[in-house]
Amino acid sequence: MGIDRTKLNYYFKLANETILSLQNTVTGLVPASPENPHAWIRDNVYISLSIWGLSMAYRKVPSIDEDRSRAYELEKCVVNLMRGILRCYMYQADKVEAFKKTQDPNVALHAKFDSRTCKPVVGDFEWGHLQIDAVSLYLLALAQMTAAGLRIIWTVSEVAFIQNLVFYIEPASRIPDYGIWERGDKTNHGRTELNTSSVGLAKAALESLNGLDLFGPQGGSNSTIHVLLDESQQCNTVLENMLPRESHSKETDAALLGIISYPAFAVNDKQIIEKTRSTVLSKLLGSYGCIRFMRDGYRTALEDSRRLHYEPWELRMFEGIECEWPLFFTYLILGACFDGDRPTAQRYLDQLEQVVLRRKMCHDHCGEDSIPQPNPFTKPTDESDEVLCPIMPELYSLPGDRIDAELKNPHSQVRVPIGSAPHLWGQSLYILSRIIMDGLLLPGEIDPLGRRMGAEPKPDLVVQVVVLAEDESVKDRLAEYQVDAQTFSEASNDSGIRIYPAKVLSQIYKDLGACPSLGLTGRTAKDIGVLSTSSLYRIGNTTFVFTPQFIDSHAFYVNLDVNFILDNFKADVAFLRRVWAYPGRPTFLLPVHPRFLKLESEAFLPSIVTTIKKLKSGYINGTRVVLGKLKQFESTSCIRKISFIKSADTLIRRQSSIRSVARRRRLTVSQLRPLTVEFDSPDTSGGYSGTSTPSSSLHCALSPLDMHHSGSSYDREDYEGVQRTSLRRKSLALACAVSCDLTAAADDDMPDAVLPHRHLYGGLLPARYEEVGLPETLPWSVCSAHCRHSTDSETGESKACTIHHQDLHYHTVSHESRTFRQLQSHFSLDGGSSSPKPLSRERSLKHEESCLSNISEEPITDARSMMTTWKDLNDPSVDRMQNEDDASLHRLRVGELPDSVDALNANEPAFRRMLMQPPDSAQEQLPPPRRQQPQQQQQPPSLSPSAANAEA
Repeated sequence: MGIDRTKLNYYFKLANETILSLQNTVTGLVPASPENPHAWIRDNVYISLSIWGLSMAYRKVPSIDEDRSRAYELEKCVVNLMRGILRCYMYQADKVEAFKKTQDPNVALHAKFDSRTCKPVVGDFEWGHLQIDAVSLYLLALAQMTAAGLRIIWTVSEVAFIQNLVFYIEPASRIPDYGIWERGDKTNHGRTELNTSSVGLAKAALESLNGLDLFGPQGGSNSTIHVLLDESQQCNTVLENMLPRESHSKETDAALLGIISYPAFAVNDKQIIEKTRSTVLSKLLGSYGCIRFMRDGYRTALEDSRRLHYEPWELRMFEGIECEWPLFFTYLILGACFDGDRPTAQRYLDQLEQVVLRRKMCHDHCGEDSIPQPNPFTKPTDESDEVLCPIMPELYSLPGDRIDAELKNPHSQVRVPIGSAPHLWGQSLYILSRIIMDGLLLPGEIDPLGRRMGAEPKPDLVVQVVVLAEDESVKDRLAEYQVDAQTFSEASNDSGIRIYPAKVLSQIYKDLGACPSLGLTGRTAKDIGVLSTSSLYRIGNTTFVFTPQFIDSHAFYVNLDVNFILDNFKADVAFLRRVWAYPGRPTFLLPVHPRFLKLESEAFLPSIVTTIKKLKSGYINGTRVVLGKLKQFESTSCIRKISFIKSADTLIRRQSSIRSVARRRRLTVSQLRPLTVEFDSPDTSGGYSGTSTPSSSLHCALSPLDMHHSGSSYDREDYEGVQRTSLRRKSLALACAVSCDLTAAADDDMPDAVLPHRHLYGGLLPARYEEVGLPETLPWSVCSAHCRHSTDSETGESKACTIHHQDLHYHTVSHESRTFRQLQSHFSLDGGSSSPKPLSRERSLKHEESCLSNISEEPITDARSMMTTWKDLNDPSVDRMQNEDDASLHRLRVGELPDSVDALNANEPAFRRMLMQPPDSAQEQLPPPRRQQPQQQQQPPSLSPSAANAEA
């Protein structure tokens, strides 16, 4: 069937008369009306969609010069308009950068601009600018048009800006905004709320732009947009759980029609789509269109224009008299066309034709061949030189004298059109729907990305699982349970795929989208979800795979619970089966650490072994899985190409830097300084003896998970006794480690001017911090800056010393300790009356290095104290050691945390003893720490006979 050129030319004249005649020649923007120069982003995007559809219809006409020129003209009008919107946004690049970090509504991109200059028309605080749906709609239209062949983005800087707009809408699932109606909550108090329509459009935009080359066939590695899969899936989770509700204050909204159908197609569940559509039609559909939402008082006869907002109980007076918008008939028509339901689309079109307005359009303006005789919307006229042009009104309102009759008999009264005419948003979709209904354009042609196929049934998914052993000992233990696993190095050497933790992937995306010329820094570091780690990544000629983040015990201490990890694993496998919609199969890495294989009871296998045996059966929690090696899954996995990194060496350097930072400051890891405690001593008759094997690294504390036990019955009873120790003490020690990590992270973020040489001297707080109630620097802190120190000669107590460094004053409390004795050569100890002795930076660093080396060479007597048996903990010979532990525990309770690495290492054995110490009612009330005499030499704690034997 050929294209009817008569109809096509008529729609060209209609678009030119009602829309394109308003377009600014320079900026490309279309104002709301000739009298109002404000250009709304949302209206302009819908205008571009209709003009783009008309241009594609002209492309289907046989080669005629006039038709080719019109198609080219329409395409360039679309490009000019889309680039005008881009220009408006790029003028506010600083807002994009600020919003990525703060999500502050006051720094959001503006929702409307001056059509003549692309400049803002209202202030940041004078309008509800935070409208995620408007930015998302623009990105969605950009993706569809680029996929169809239009070239809207021209430079690499523009590509970087579009990438940052992606970062702008990524957290849409947790950002309350003002919504599609620019008013926030229903009462119009100006409060933002989470809107389903905004979340749905953000999801559609993220999925459409993922992997899209904005330069088309002429593009390269720098012109591709990258989106993490989990960001769009978070929007999908919120979307499916909120529908058919729009927000907290709106039961439903007519704007959801654009989410479940054209243009977003954001919902993949057909049941949710039908439920949402039926809810909207049953509650919002009227004779003149749909009301926006229930109890909407906008432009009604009872609305008081002098009031800015209404109270919730006052909104009831608008129920049943809300204004009806013909705009939403076009959404219903387009949705029925995409569903292939022609009768339903024709029914809604007939209703729409009854409410559109008619305006005379000159015959000469239309052309002789442009009079559409068969079209149903033309009316007979006596004037042969005029034809009636359909005009979409903004809305229909109920007059005040007909309100009572309408309330008695709904949908019985005649309404009157008010507002702008033509309403550009509605006029654009009217033209687009008429083109499709008249057969000039197929529905799929305005959806080149195929988003309409999202709700189609998909084949059953198979999740690929790879079990990796941390080391050879874990591999041997798994082999005892008939589980064949490879270590990380074996899997990498066998397959040629490099394996890294998920946090490395987060660092890879950190520099994505950076553009110094626009002041854009790229993506802020965030967590990596299971969808992202279930894909393989190719950088250059090297393939990478990443372990799931919930396996990483560094991220959150709850991940130390093996059963918690396995529950997460099962839930994530089921999650992948439900939401995976990408080429290839998901590949899930399951690392096995030594702590996973600890027996909870002799009668049961370890939980990890039970889970792996379920995986061997082919199903787990109703999900099909296949267990194998990484090499055999490479050909069937989803492989994504990271083009913004040229070489894999960049990734390796970043991984090395991450490891070095974690090794320097981390307290809750156990691999850096293993101290193995084995419950296998035959000399203790049910007790245990500890053997310590300190490594060369002295920058971490013991984790409770470093304890391994053997299989004898006596040893198992002792192990269970340790597990029954005071939970309160364990939690307190764990809280200490976590708090120290947070303190170290906070110190890393502080500028060097505030904390000079903090890695060498320990953290110091300026005196001004005391004024706001922050604690002083802790007793473990020392500094080689200029200071005065005074010591009470009678009691041996240390007094406060004041440290002057440039213009900052620091107050600290120094104690007579091993660290202080090694560093007291830096200070002048003459009763506090002498002036400070300045030291050069080079000399200070040499003194500090010498002191730290002397500390590391001292015999660590606390390690020997760890060999005390369980029975000897009540021995009087270790009473003083107990008191020292109590003093350390008391310091932890009152909030004193060490702020230097050396102090943490010095107090590390005390933390270990607190983990091992059994509960004792007599010790619940801890005594204050004992004061030591200044001249008294501290003696090492005496050891019990069993401990001495263990030491020997």
